[in-house]
Amino acid sequence: MLDIRLIREQPDFVKARLTRRGGDDAGKIDDVLRVDAERRKAETALQQLNANRRRLSKDIGGKRSRGESSDELEAQVRGIGDEIARLNERAVAGEERQKILLLQIPNLPHAAAPIGKDAADNPVVRT
Repeated sequence: MLDIRLIREQPDFVKARLTRRGGDDAGKIDDVLRVDAERRKAETALQQLNANRRRLSKDIGGKRSRGESSDELEAQVRGIGDEIARLNERAVAGEERQKILLLQIPNLPHAAAPIGKDAADNPVVRT
């Protein structure tokens, strides 16, 4: 399985090498990048919501220690919890889709490998 970092950092290189194999595997790289971007966006939003929930929970503790009502903040925390659950499902689903796509992409051929679809296209080196 190809490393997602290689695909993310050098997509043109990966596409060019896959094109040497003679299949349509280079087109799958765009799908992997799209799914990866969606997954990373969901994970970033998830981290921001978790930070916001931790901040609100700390504020709730402060209000309770002062004897003030914290009902409004508790409702916000519950709403954030629901949003976190939804985003977590999206992130997990995106990770699964990304893994499935990555498993469908073959390894990159060596730079010295001849260009061709199958062994019939290979040049005879020696007989």
